[in-house]
Amino acid sequence: MPDETGHGSGTVHPDGAPRSVAGGPAGMLERGPLTRLHLAIIALCAFGFAIDLAELALGGALSSIFSAAPYHIDAARLTWLVTSAYVGALIGAPTFGWLADRIGPLKVLCLLTCWIGIWSILSAGAPTVDMLAICRLFAGVGVGAFPPIMIAYLTDIAPREQRGLVIFTACGAAYLAPPLAIFAVRWLTPIAPLGIEGWRWPFAVGGVFALLAGGAMTRLPEAPHWLAATGRAAALRRVADRIAQSKALGLRVRPGEAANTSADGREDPRIDARSASWRLVVLCAISFTVPIATVSFPLLTGPILLARHFSLSDTLFYIGFATFGPVVGTLLGGVLIDGIARRMVMALCAGGMLASVGLFFLASAPVAIAVALVGFALFTSLYMPAMTLYGAELFTPSMRARKTSIAWVANRIAAAGAPAVLVPLVHQQETLAIAAVLAVALLVNLAVVACLAPHERDSADPLADGVG
Repeated sequence: MPDETGHGSGTVHPDGAPRSVAGGPAGMLERGPLTRLHLAIIALCAFGFAIDLAELALGGALSSIFSAAPYHIDAARLTWLVTSAYVGALIGAPTFGWLADRIGPLKVLCLLTCWIGIWSILSAGAPTVDMLAICRLFAGVGVGAFPPIMIAYLTDIAPREQRGLVIFTACGAAYLAPPLAIFAVRWLTPIAPLGIEGWRWPFAVGGVFALLAGGAMTRLPEAPHWLAATGRAAALRRVADRIAQSKALGLRVRPGEAANTSADGREDPRIDARSASWRLVVLCAISFTVPIATVSFPLLTGPILLARHFSLSDTLFYIGFATFGPVVGTLLGGVLIDGIARRMVMALCAGGMLASVGLFFLASAPVAIAVALVGFALFTSLYMPAMTLYGAELFTPSMRARKTSIAWVANRIAAAGAPAVLVPLVHQQETLAIAAVLAVALLVNLAVVACLAPHERDSADPLADGVG
């Protein structure tokens, strides 16, 4: 048993971490109500994730801005500019995922938020396109690592039967940032306040807010299941007491409504090294196939519309308008997600994205193009938190951040590689080839989710019933 310092011998899990006790403080928090402290956690995580999403959304704006006058940069430099953040993620996701399992998810989230803020400010002041790409490369180290660790943290600290609601609420609030960033660029580009180019302002403002958010996050409690799984009993009791003293919100969820859940602080003996490895392989396959579409399509939308002779202002309007879809989708999805199997959500959204891609490339009417872009953004916004939550629930607390961050590396490899292949096709006006690549990637993803992904009843919770 752990001693009063929070570090004891305990039973050792095959992954190397001490097991926690199912009926201890972590288990009580798992079954407890949502509190005002949870609201603060949601708000600050949403704020940090908003900066993360704005960084990625600005990549889409930059691809349009630097494809048009007065820049007109060549395909190779444009490819480097729009993919540099994803290249940085290849370093950041596994590094910070490993660190999160060592020092705690919350500490790493604070570090990542400040890291993104610093490099966002530097991006705002970049004197050349090449320097901007380098700054985005280093910002991408943090941007790529933030989502899986945030989901791991929220999965850990949220009550079991309201976990989906917590995560989708945080994501839905964060999705307000991309439209604000894109429309800010569209508004500021023609007026260039103080003689500063319009695209620089969102980077500067976002960077300052990220530093403030990183400081505020240090006051949040650490992930209780991670504390339990790593034998930090004293720290766990402090976190449990703090949450217990926070006023409950009075929300109720029917027992057993959660689609799939993780253990009450337990290290599930079924999740041995072999089982964890297979789960990781499947999660990597899902994570690799989806960004070929979800990342490439938004990045290529601007150049494709410009090639169709849309003005830069109209193009930025379409890009910005599309980003409102995720706000509505995730907030509504949060109400329903705990009653629907994660795999079902992922399959339906993959099908929806496929239909949206088809509509975009076949349609010529402005309304149809707008519907396609909003639909694609909406389905993407539902798919990504469902996928990361599903992945987090496949693993026990002591390995959750590390395993999901490894899967996120596969995601970022595809996110960096796919635009490198597809951007030159835009310049060559090979729209049919682009549509085919996106469609095949979504079909493969759908097949993996439907045929290979573990069912909810096989999650890391030995008591989970699974829905659907």
